[in-house]
Amino acid sequence: MTLSISMLRPLRTLKPALRVGQGKTLRHDQWQWAVRTLSSSSSTTARDQPFYDMGWLDEKTGLTQFQTLHELQQRSCQIFADNPLYGMFDATTGQFEFDMTYAKFGNKVNQATAVLQHLGT
Repeated sequence: MTLSISMLRPLRTLKPALRVGQGKTLRHDQWQWAVRTLSSSSSTTARDQPFYDMGWLDEKTGLTQFQTLHELQQRSCQIFADNPLYGMFDATTGQFEFDMTYAKFGNKVNQATAVLQHLGT
């Protein structure tokens, strides 16, 4: 079962439950835990300052600023490169195990883009 986490940070809108593959549903308190964990791991640092200076991050909210989905993906993969993006929730342990970072996702997108361009699409 795969859990998808948005590229925007910090996540502000929570639904009462989140569906996670194979009919599993996370309770609201489990989802809040995941959001708190991810938000705390992506706190503002001196490393982020250039992204604020370029206007890629909003000064008030810390959210990625973008005009197109392509900009959102490219900027987020650079800003949050080391942060976890996709992973799995293990209901038996109650823990999330993330196996993909924003950087790894960005590399996969770039590979797919290169293949499509090579094919002429």
